[in-house]
Amino acid sequence: MISNPRSRRREEADSLNWSAHSSLRICRLVLSCFLLAACWLSSFAQKQPDSSVKTLDPVEGDREAQKLIAEIHSQRPEQTFTNALLKIHSRDGAERKVPVRLQITTTATNWTATYDASPSSKTSATDGIIKAIITHNTSSPNQYFIFESGSTKIGPKKISAEETMLPFADSDFWLADLGLEFLQWPKQRVAKKEMYSSRYCAVLDSINPTPAKGGYARVRSWITTEAPHGPVRAEAYDSSGKRMKVFDVKSIEKVGGHFQVDSVEMRNLQTGSRTVMEFDLGGE
Repeated sequence: MISNPRSRRREEADSLNWSAHSSLRICRLVLSCFLLAACWLSSFAQKQPDSSVKTLDPVEGDREAQKLIAEIHSQRPEQTFTNALLKIHSRDGAERKVPVRLQITTTATNWTATYDASPSSKTSATDGIIKAIITHNTSSPNQYFIFESGSTKIGPKKISAEETMLPFADSDFWLADLGLEFLQWPKQRVAKKEMYSSRYCAVLDSINPTPAKGGYARVRSWITTEAPHGPVRAEAYDSSGKRMKVFDVKSIEKVGGHFQVDSVEMRNLQTGSRTVMEFDLGGE
């Protein structure tokens, strides 16, 4: 059969459109799960409203924080899934790799992010929490359910928000990090607005009124002012004011006309360890 050149070009165009749509869909997933990618990609490509540093007074800062967090809580991701790889580096330089399956499910009232660590014969065994299910609600607190390695309990174990300062898959990403639990704290204030990593951000200070032992007492985050909003950097502090951990975007690439977050990093300044989470944006 002789192929029709017009038909072939149309099929190629359809294939490119599907590929671009798929890439964008997966990028949105990364933000949803971590709240990491879609907002960054959108704000990165958009013209920024300002590039100057603007310091806010307390009253304005409280008002801006309330508005910003309400908009973040109203954001809803698409229902999809992808794969990631945790590269866990200890202080002495040893590396451990753990594959992770990320899945988003949505309902009319909430959305759920599931992180499932599945070590293979080629990776080190994973102890502790091997699966986390985090449900985000627009007007109520997050809900956390976990599965622990070696547990005889059938089904997931529900834990409180105060119990989320625990590592996922023995990495430097804690459950509180995966759920952006600091956005649930009652005291929030935008201290200033400034450029960070080529994006205009609101610098948000979140205060934990009852920090758990060894947990965060304050988090300062840089959140894109352009919607959809999301953090591009976050610093966690203990009750003595000492910086504990730092989260940052590690790599952004432009693929098929879209900016994609390739990997993110969490550094634990107290233990000297760090974890890089790499996303498989090329397929499901």
